[in-house]
Amino acid sequence: MSDYSIPVRPHLGLATAVDEESSENFVAIGIDFGTTYSGVSWARSTCPKELNEISGWPSQNPRNRLETQVPTLYDINTKRWGFEITPGMEPLRWFKLLLLREDDIHKDDIRNAPQLRQARLLLSQSPSKMTPVDVVGAYLKKVWDHTYDTLGTMMDIEDLPLRVAITIPAIWPAYAQSLMRQAARIAGITSNRDIGETTLDLVQEPEAAALASLFQHSSFPEIKPNESFIVCDAGGGTVDVISYTVTSERPFKLEECVPGDGKLAGAFHIDQAFEAHLRGKSKLKINSLETSEYNDFIQKEWELGAKRTFSNAGQPEFFNLHPPPGAYGTMARLRKKETLAINIHEMKGFFNKSLTGIRSLVNSQSKQIQRATGKPPKKILLVGGLGSSQYVYDVLNEQFDNRVLRPSDGWSAVARGAILRLLQENISSQTNLSQMQKTALAVLPDVVSRKSRYNYGIIVDHSAAHVVLEPQDKPYIDPEGVRRVSRMDWYLKKGDKVDKISRIPVSYNKFYRAPLPPKCTFKIMHNTDDEAPKRPDSKVLELCTIDCDWDKPIEQWKAVGEPSAGWRKHEDLELAMGFQGEPKWELRVGSKRAEHKFQVRVGPLSQEYHVGSNVWLILVFFFLILPRTFWKVFRKESILFNRAPLYTYSMSSAEDSKPFLADDADETGYDSPSSDRFTQHQKRPVNSAWRKYLWVVHAFFFALNLAFLTYNIGDVGEHIAPDQSVLKQAYSPARDAIRYTVKKEMAMLSDNLLIGPPTPEADQAWEELERPFMLRISKDEMDRMGKTSLALKDGSGYIGYLETFHMLHCIKSLWKSQHTDHYGSGHTTQPGHLSHCLNVLLQGIMCNADTMIGTYHWSEGGAIKGKEMKDLEVNRTGHRQCTDFSKLQSWANARALEFDIHDTDKFLRTLEPELEL
Repeated sequence: MSDYSIPVRPHLGLATAVDEESSENFVAIGIDFGTTYSGVSWARSTCPKELNEISGWPSQNPRNRLETQVPTLYDINTKRWGFEITPGMEPLRWFKLLLLREDDIHKDDIRNAPQLRQARLLLSQSPSKMTPVDVVGAYLKKVWDHTYDTLGTMMDIEDLPLRVAITIPAIWPAYAQSLMRQAARIAGITSNRDIGETTLDLVQEPEAAALASLFQHSSFPEIKPNESFIVCDAGGGTVDVISYTVTSERPFKLEECVPGDGKLAGAFHIDQAFEAHLRGKSKLKINSLETSEYNDFIQKEWELGAKRTFSNAGQPEFFNLHPPPGAYGTMARLRKKETLAINIHEMKGFFNKSLTGIRSLVNSQSKQIQRATGKPPKKILLVGGLGSSQYVYDVLNEQFDNRVLRPSDGWSAVARGAILRLLQENISSQTNLSQMQKTALAVLPDVVSRKSRYNYGIIVDHSAAHVVLEPQDKPYIDPEGVRRVSRMDWYLKKGDKVDKISRIPVSYNKFYRAPLPPKCTFKIMHNTDDEAPKRPDSKVLELCTIDCDWDKPIEQWKAVGEPSAGWRKHEDLELAMGFQGEPKWELRVGSKRAEHKFQVRVGPLSQEYHVGSNVWLILVFFFLILPRTFWKVFRKESILFNRAPLYTYSMSSAEDSKPFLADDADETGYDSPSSDRFTQHQKRPVNSAWRKYLWVVHAFFFALNLAFLTYNIGDVGEHIAPDQSVLKQAYSPARDAIRYTVKKEMAMLSDNLLIGPPTPEADQAWEELERPFMLRISKDEMDRMGKTSLALKDGSGYIGYLETFHMLHCIKSLWKSQHTDHYGSGHTTQPGHLSHCLNVLLQGIMCNADTMIGTYHWSEGGAIKGKEMKDLEVNRTGHRQCTDFSKLQSWANARALEFDIHDTDKFLRTLEPELEL
């Protein structure tokens, strides 16, 4: 890496002038927006040690008005939320996780969880076509309006500035943070008020939990200076861990010990496991229940009952739950069965997946602390909704040698910690503090240094004379004749320690030609790799942009290069970065300054692409970009220098050593050939004859591209997918569940459970594989397919089945026909049924042809391996494209009916029964 890859970083205090009004009173508000529950805390800057919580949430049940946590539920149709949701509604759940792209939810069981599938379905079917950001914004608006109204009954809120913090998981990527800010704007949190701007900060949940826990420092006298501890925030959706070392007790100062971490390992795993038990092993007819019955049962018997009271000791052998009567079959009702018994081992099994994630995170954090400090963490603080579970505490405390502590009110710790962060940062920057504020500052925990979770930097073009060129480099010549090449300059690297008061300023020069754009703009980049890349690549992403007004017209800039080229140079630019949980950028242009408004450019949340969108990209490229490129090449003009500014550091070294910072106005990108990036500007204008010739060339290429485009679009439609009319005729609601993957082909094995000898395990495996046979299909889906079927009596839709599971059923019938001594000769093993099955499989194979190529090989003795049936080790190595069957199965499981075609009382009879004569 070159000597200029990392700028000189003087660690100076933030030189911010204190405003006369900075010592005015304000209200700090912390919002803990959780996956399953949310809460709000607040405090006055004049009484910073008095932390308060919002309650009185709208509810038809008066008891709920005392709750400080409100369910994160929102009904699109009625606009009701939280405790207003009644059992008969189908509200959105877990919609916080919809802010993540599907590719960032790595586990299929989370990505395809019923709650998320239902949320996506409800959004897609909503008349207003709400996006995940819209839903989060709508929910936060309900929370914010209630909070604002509540505070208005206690104080003259209109005359008080507001400082707001919303908490986010530690693993939240940059784009999700930006979406959260957008949602806050939709909610009206940052709306203009006469008293002034309402500021908004995003605070990581584990840091907030740590601040709240340590505010009660008298409860943890064991944690002394130079000792480290872990905070584990286990919530409904995510589990986050973070670790700190105490550097001072009074004032109470902390520094982040090692970078925090997190996983989607929250309490929703426990709920999923319980619901799977209900629909499987319990033999209950859950799908026969009304939505209101089911929701009421889950809330009262599970959420507020067994789940919260379960512990590791002193428990009865069974938990007896009381499902609604409709969950039992006819025989069970005749036997007057009223309870569902769940034993302790089953309860522990429900918690296993979440506990595995928690243990993994805490173990990893503990090992990193050991390596960084030479000793293990002194304590582990367990907070959050799931952290309040006695069973989770019991298991972790036993595993980690009685070092786990649970602060009081751990459920609301995150919201309280958010306001502590706001209070500490805002009060410490004020003047004329009261004695109460001075006393509070001495005990308010203050994180004085953190570990960076990303690489932050900018793209700078260095002098090629001072770097080692590699084949992928594309040098070019700048306006002053210096040969340059692009490199990344990282202000901060992943894992770096950064002090709270540190400020990293770097000076630049900038080249431009008239006309000057309205503002000076810098593009900030970020990257998640453990080792920061040397040069910009596909993993180096834009984080935000920052712009500032010019301090003087371009005519007053220094003229450089050939006079006829018109290049000017601004020599007084500075970009500085501070860090308080998230980067704080400041741009100075001469005498003018601007702080960034953190605005991340976010791509689509869905990663699905369609041929139609690609066609539009092709059209834009062929009709607009390519002809324009040819025009500029013929004119010998620089694509880059027509519009893009050039940056260099201000340095006292030789002229050719100044690095050059590329900008976002570069049309060709950073990997374009040097010949496209810069050539000497032509000194004389192009004459009219050349212009006519170039227009002819332009028209020729336009026509040629149009012909190629027309041919290729038709070719794409023929070879990649059927046209839209065919897709419409063959519509299936399961199409959205189809995802393709590549799997490694394995040799044929004789011990495959599904085709081996009859055993109880084989029967169970087949039952699980073909279980989602009878499915619920909506009326809209039936209409789109142009089909009809038996209607369900409850009005929820029609019955149907996936042909895939029909074919599996046929394979099972063929397998059973080989073992009639065990299964007998029932209907499914009769020749007529088997002939039907062979026909089904034949059509299915021909319709969905597998294009993988099989091969043959010689074996010892000169025989061909795989030629004989007895040769089970035929060489079937290689890779094949496959449907991701788990996703299709998950889709089907969500619609599966618990009865079969013979339960005719479940269907709406549309034909009169035949009369017996």
